[in-house]
Amino acid sequence: MTSTITWQIGHYNRSGVAQNSVDYEGSNNNAYLKHATDLHWTMPLNGIDQFDFALYLDDPAFANVQRKQSIIRVWRNINDTAASKTRTPSSGTPDFTGIVTSRRIVASENKAYYTAMSPLWLLQVHFHLLNHRLVKDSTAYGDPTDYEGGNTDNLAWDQSALMFRLIDLINGAFNDSGGDTGIRRPATRDYSGTPGSFVGTGSGSHFWPKTVSVSPYFVEKGIYTWANVFEDLMNRPGAPDIVPQYIYTASSKNLMYFKTLVARGTNRFSTFSFDYRTGNKNLDDIEESATINPGQSGNFVWVVGDGGPNGGVLAEASDATDISNNGIYMVRKDVKGSRPRDVTALIAPELKRAMANDDEIYTISISPLTSTYYMYDYFLGDVIKLNATKGNWTISNKKQRIYQVEMTLSDTNVEKVTAQISNDFKVKFP
Repeated sequence: MTSTITWQIGHYNRSGVAQNSVDYEGSNNNAYLKHATDLHWTMPLNGIDQFDFALYLDDPAFANVQRKQSIIRVWRNINDTAASKTRTPSSGTPDFTGIVTSRRIVASENKAYYTAMSPLWLLQVHFHLLNHRLVKDSTAYGDPTDYEGGNTDNLAWDQSALMFRLIDLINGAFNDSGGDTGIRRPATRDYSGTPGSFVGTGSGSHFWPKTVSVSPYFVEKGIYTWANVFEDLMNRPGAPDIVPQYIYTASSKNLMYFKTLVARGTNRFSTFSFDYRTGNKNLDDIEESATINPGQSGNFVWVVGDGGPNGGVLAEASDATDISNNGIYMVRKDVKGSRPRDVTALIAPELKRAMANDDEIYTISISPLTSTYYMYDYFLGDVIKLNATKGNWTISNKKQRIYQVEMTLSDTNVEKVTAQISNDFKVKFP
C-alpha cells in the first residue's frame, strides 16, 4: 500500500536553534530525526499533548537528544491523491511542540525511548513566588502593566484571559533565569467577539471573553500554576476549551500560543459518523466501558461552600426519577473560596456532570484503509455520530464527542488512530 501519511520530526534546543545531526549514511538531516521509530502521539482534550519516539543507540542523533534541553516539533502531512485529500502544515505552525521530559534505554533492544510533553507540562513544575490580587484587566494593549496578559478592557478578569495571566506571571518571574515557559498570548488581537469566531487580524480581544466573573482572583504564594488553571478555572462551569497553537520561528524560545474557544471542535453530527460493520465501515474495532465511579457518578449532588462567613452554605439537587429506578448515588462538591451565589449557581451544572459521568466511554480504532483522516475529516473536540452492530449489540445514531486521539506511525508509514469518545459532559454543543 502506498503511504499517504508522513510525520516530519524536528529537533531543536530551548532557544529554537536547529540541532542538526548526520544520518547513518553520513548525510546531514537538517534538524530532522530521520530514523526515529516507535512513534506514538497522544492528544487529550484540555490536557497535555504527548509524543513518544525511539532512536537506535547507534543512530548519530542519539547523542544529541537531551532530556530537559531538547525541543521536538512534528509536522503531519497527508497526501492521499486517490481520495483528493491533502494537508501540508506550514513551517511556522507545527502540529506538536514538546520538551523531552524522559528517556529510557533498553540495551537488549539497542534503543532509547523518549517522551516529549507539550509546554503546558511546565505549568506543573512552576509555582508563584508572590501573592497577587487580580481585580481588573489593564486598560490598553501594550500598557506596561499588562505584561501580555488579558484583554486590556479594564473590566473584571474573564476566565480565558486570567488563565493566561497566571501563566505569564510565571514567564515574567523566571524569564531571566531560563524559566520562561515559551507559552505566549496570540500575536494578533484576532477574536471578533462572536463565540467560536476568529477574524484574522481584527481589533477584538485575544481570547474568548467570558461572562463568568472570576474577579477579584487571589493567587497565593507557593501555589502551582497548574492547580490554578486546570484544577480551579478549567473545572468551573462554563469554562472555555484550550486550543493550543504550536509555533516555530528559528532561534526563538516561543513554543505555543495560548488560545481558547467556547468549544474546541465542531458539531459534525449531521455530516460525519464513525461506523462499525455498518454505514461507512470506517472502524476496525470498538470497545465500550461503563462504570459507576464513587464520588463522580451521582443522582444526588450536595454543593458546599467553605470557610469564614460561608461556612454551612450549601445547596442540593437530585434526579428523583433516576433515584427511584436505580437507588441513590451521592456526590459532594466542595467549592473553594465560594460565596452563596456561587454555590447556588453550581447546582444544576454539577448535577448534570454527575449524571453524565455514568455514561459509556467508547474506544474506537479507525481503519487506515478508508481514507478517514484526523485533522482533515475530524478533529479533537468534535461532536460526531456513532453507529455499530455486532450480534445483539447495536448502537444507532448516538451523539458523541471526541475527548482524546492517539496515533501511531509504523516504520513503513502506516498510520493507525484510536480515539476515546463519550457524551458531551460539559454540554459544549446543543
